Amino acid sequence: MPKQIINNKPLHLLLFFIFCVTGTYAQINYPFARQQNFDTVIYNQKLSDQYAWMSRPENETEMLAWAKAQGNFTDSLLDKISGDEKLYPIIEKLMQPNDDEIIVKGIQGNNLYYLKMMPDKKRWLMKQQGINGISEKITALPYTIHQYRAKKYAFAHTKPLLAIMLVAAGEANPHIRFFDLGKKEFLQDSIGPVMFNDASGVSMAWLPDDSGIIYSQAPSE
Repeated sequence: MPKQIINNKPLHLLLFFIFCVTGTYAQINYPFARQQNFDTVIYNQKLSDQYAWMSRPENETEMLAWAKAQGNFTDSLLDKISGDEKLYPIIEKLMQPNDDEIIVKGIQGNNLYYLKMMPDKKRWLMKQQGINGISEKITALPYTIHQYRAKKYAFAHTKPLLAIMLVAAGEANPHIRFFDLGKKEFLQDSIGPVMFNDASGVSMAWLPDDSGIIYSQAPSE
């Protein structure tokens, strides 16, 4: 059965390891960030944030100067790392695409859906029935239809349905369509416009019985 491979490109872990080995952390003097008391009450809970001043427009110049100092500080740390000739080949290898990479995307009953790079050099959404079942192609990804491209996917719990958020050029007109994984075709249903409310697009979740999905509706113009 295909196994999940998490492709996180662990560059930061490599740098962390090097800092620990070389003792760089013992020599760190971080750029100073001033503190200013700020308290607020939300739902009867007192919250304190000594760095809230950074979010205020009148302090933008000071905040940007501090951010630039942080960037220069990071560059100075990286410049002190020895052994670049050993580190960069490792990073370059991590950044190379793995043609055999398999990424599990969803499970519905006895069916497993996953992504895999195929001999045609396209990444396909695949379905496998059971542990030793035969795999079949569903659709090539990234999915495009007319001028739209797929931005996010949400598998139903048991029904062979896939909710896909589609966007036009510049991520305009985000809306949701439904793909029948059995018939390998789109249903007529369409929901839109929907609201972007997380880093990867729109948050959407199927109801437990797959009778519908929860999503955020964008305000009509």
